[in-house]
Amino acid sequence: MIGEIAIIEINPKLRAKAKIIGKALLLVHPHVKAVYAKGGKRTGKYRTRKLIHLAGEKRTTTIHRESGCEFALDVAKAYFSPRLAHERQVVAGLAKPGEKILALFAGVGPFPIVLAKLQPSVQIAAIELNPQAAKYLANNIRRNGMGGIIEPIKGDAHAIVRKRFKKWADRILMTYPAAAYQFLSDAFYAAKPGCTIHFYCFVREERAFEEAEDIVKKAAAKAKRKIALTGKRIVLPYAPRVVQIAVDFRVLD
Repeated sequence: MIGEIAIIEINPKLRAKAKIIGKALLLVHPHVKAVYAKGGKRTGKYRTRKLIHLAGEKRTTTIHRESGCEFALDVAKAYFSPRLAHERQVVAGLAKPGEKILALFAGVGPFPIVLAKLQPSVQIAAIELNPQAAKYLANNIRRNGMGGIIEPIKGDAHAIVRKRFKKWADRILMTYPAAAYQFLSDAFYAAKPGCTIHFYCFVREERAFEEAEDIVKKAAAKAKRKIALTGKRIVLPYAPRVVQIAVDFRVLD
C-alpha cells in the first residue's frame, strides 16, 4: 500500500481472476482508490517497474504518509518502498544533532525527510539521479517544511560527490541495495574522519553478513581508509535465499 494505491503480486495460476481480485481489494480497503499488479521486476537505473491496472482509478500519483511526514510521488516513475518505514526510523534514531548528512540515491525523500523530522538540527544534502523522483524530492522537502534543512540535488552521485563533498559528511546513507557497492569509493571520498556510513546490499541469506562485510572491507582498503563495523541487520527478504541487509560502519581516519 502506497498512499491510496495498492500494488499486488498475482500468482500465475490466478491471472485470469486478477481484475476480480483488484475489485475485491477496493471493497476491503475503502481508502484504496487504485489497484495495480506488478508487471515485472524493477529494472533500469531508476529502479522502476511496469504496472498493470486492475481496478479503480487509472492514476499512479498519490500521497503516502509515514512517521508524521507526507510523500507525494508517482509509483510508476519513482522508486518507493513502504516496507522500509521501520528501517527509516532506525537510521533516523542514530543521527546526532548538528551532523552533516549525505543521502545518496534519495528518491522522493523518505530517508532524509524522516531523519530530519526526528533530528531537525542536522544539515542534509540529498542526491537523486532520476529527474522525476528529483522533482518529487524537492516538492516533498517543501511539503514537509524542511527547506532550510535538506538541499535537493539532481544528478549523478559520482560526479556530484567528487565536485562538492570531499570529507564533508558526518553520516552517509547508501540506501540503494542493488548498486550501492559501486559508490563506496565516493562515500569514502565524502567521509570525514569519524563519519558513519549506512550501507545496504542484497546478499545470499546463508552468508549475509560475511558477504557484505567483505565488500565494505575491500572498498575501505582500496580507499586507504580504516573502518570499524558498528551495526548490522537483516532489513527485508528479497528473493528465495536472498535478503536485503544493512551494515553500519565508522570511518576512523
